Amino acid sequence: MPPADFLLHNSLFLVAHFHNVIIGGVLFGAFAGYTYWFPKAFGFRLQEGYGKAAFWLWLIGFYVAFSRSMPVGFLGMTRRMQHYDVAEWRPWLMVAGVGAVIILAGIICQIMATRRQYQGSRTSFAT
Repeated sequence: MPPADFLLHNSLFLVAHFHNVIIGGVLFGAFAGYTYWFPKAFGFRLQEGYGKAAFWLWLIGFYVAFSRSMPVGFLGMTRRMQHYDVAEWRPWLMVAGVGAVIILAGIICQIMATRRQYQGSRTSFAT
């Protein structure tokens, strides 16, 4: 029986694990720093509703997308595939795609929070 590192090397499990570490540890920390330091640096607060929506969409989308990629890696899907013919991978990949769309909605909410606040601050400075 080969060891686990031999089986999981170059699999989608490796990609999912890497994204769990990087997004969970680095990107969420960067977003927290951005939300905390943005008002102190620029003098106005971000839109709280959009910020909360961005957080929850990112968190849910993150786990939906990347936790569904791990079983596909265990089933033998390698990374950088142009196409696949295994039918049992399709449901896992469709759910991971839905998670990516949820993450996209979180990105849009984060952009809207910054943009709305920037537009509101320009009008308040003009008067």
